[in-house]
Amino acid sequence: MFLAPDGGDGPSSGGSSPDAQLPANRDTSGGDHGSAHHSMPSQADIAQLAERLWEEEGRPEGCATEHWAHAEKTLRQQAGLE
Repeated sequence: MFLAPDGGDGPSSGGSSPDAQLPANRDTSGGDHGSAHHSMPSQADIAQLAERLWEEEGRPEGCATEHWAHAEKTLRQQAGLE
């Protein structure tokens, strides 16, 4: 399972990329969750796409942050949030 990289000041240290810790859930939608607006991609959806990207690139170490950000941006664009 691919986990979100930590939100520290630099790249995750030690171990392989997908072993980083999940960040705390943040509500960045700024609105009512019951409305018809697009919703933020879930942590699970981002993790699934990030893991697929990581595997497609040959499972390189030290790239968890980049894969997570790319997956999150892709899903936000698909949801019409960017």
